[in-house]
Amino acid sequence: MASSIYDDKNVEPDLDQFSADLLLKYQLFEMIREYLDHQYGETFTEWKYYGKNIGWIMKLLVGKKNVMFIIPRGDHFSAAFT
Repeated sequence: MASSIYDDKNVEPDLDQFSADLLLKYQLFEMIREYLDHQYGETFTEWKYYGKNIGWIMKLLVGKKNVMFIIPRGDHFSAAFT
């Protein structure tokens, strides 16, 4: 089983799917993102597939720099700041 709930290499997730799957926890993600936008500039999302053991992970970037990695895990998510 992959770390991310999105484990199909051929189906790249998007923010609509992410928000539908996380329900109320998506609001927390949006609060974090708004804070980062305010502090560091506009953020952008990018999805990357890291293999069958990890699955799809969302990268949050400011410009070309990674700021945070988000691992969707069903009704919640894990975040790693870089």
